[in-house]
Amino acid sequence: MDNRLTCSQIRSLRRCHFKHYLEYVLGIRPANQANYFRYGGVFHNALDFRANGRTIEQAIYNALLPYDDMMASDEVFIEKSILGSLLKAYFWRWQDMDNSMKIIASELPFNLPLINPHTGQEQGFSVAGKIDKIVQLEDGRLAVMEHKTTSDDLDPTSNYWKRLRIDLQISIYTLAAQSLGYPVEAVLYDVVRKPVTKPKQLTQGQTKHLLETGNYLAKLNGHELTIGSYSVDSQKEPLTVVVGDEFAEVTEGVKAISITETFNMFGDRVFADMCDRYDYFFARREIPRLESDINQTRLSLWQYAQMLTRCEKDNCWPMNDDGCVGFGTCSYFDLCTGGFDPFTDNYIPEGFVVVPDVHQELLN
Repeated sequence: MDNRLTCSQIRSLRRCHFKHYLEYVLGIRPANQANYFRYGGVFHNALDFRANGRTIEQAIYNALLPYDDMMASDEVFIEKSILGSLLKAYFWRWQDMDNSMKIIASELPFNLPLINPHTGQEQGFSVAGKIDKIVQLEDGRLAVMEHKTTSDDLDPTSNYWKRLRIDLQISIYTLAAQSLGYPVEAVLYDVVRKPVTKPKQLTQGQTKHLLETGNYLAKLNGHELTIGSYSVDSQKEPLTVVVGDEFAEVTEGVKAISITETFNMFGDRVFADMCDRYDYFFARREIPRLESDINQTRLSLWQYAQMLTRCEKDNCWPMNDDGCVGFGTCSYFDLCTGGFDPFTDNYIPEGFVVVPDVHQELLN
């Protein structure tokens, strides 16, 4: 078993010991899990490019390059459009605050010996991870800066923020930063709410206005906005509409035509919406971490290491059936209920793969 202990691994262990065995001992992962890591990876890569001196345009361009190597599909184009727009809106939203901070380190890896808090001795495990940023705030304090994308409600009174008061990950990152010689005094939690939308069909009136003026006029959040201006070319035989350099899907009505947003038009609408509702999509808050929190983190890490040691020694990884459907269905639910026995079966179930490194989050 890999002796590195990460936050993602601890979450897996807490949800179900058997899930942890499949994920982090055998390395069995759902084949489609790559999509989840891709979204967050692109977001973090763009911020890291920017932190290392690239312009906003260069950071976004380089972060989105992996999409050029993927098989073309509507799903891929939509995800790329959303992420490109999200990143543009993100940099626009925080430009003043970002200019007031100094980045000390970006994507800072750590792999620190796990110490028995009772004896002060190393025990064969290490605590590993990657801190998004160490920043110096405008008032001179050093802080861990953690970037997240989420689908959750970011209202200041929501449970999203309350839970962070006891969040283990940022406690571990604070402990790691201090152990690496950065006397951080705060955690700046930076969250982006992911847009959930797809290209939509314009009305006949919007389509007519676009064809006549090149402007995409849309009703957005109760008011009309010009989303973008484009070169537009259309012809009747065969019936085609080209917006910029993209063919639009055309629907013929009784009296007029309407088109569906091209991917560029769609991306421009997402950008406009995020800028128009920036408090809905973007939030940053300081999360306190006291010395008592850090001490409790040391004790917790030691206990998790002891759990793993005992499970490995006894070769017993208990299932937690309460974790199967508590917060969405577990990705291993069908595997566990379908009769697969990892201790005796010499095959990998369909829809799953074995990853070469169980700590995929450390590879980006």
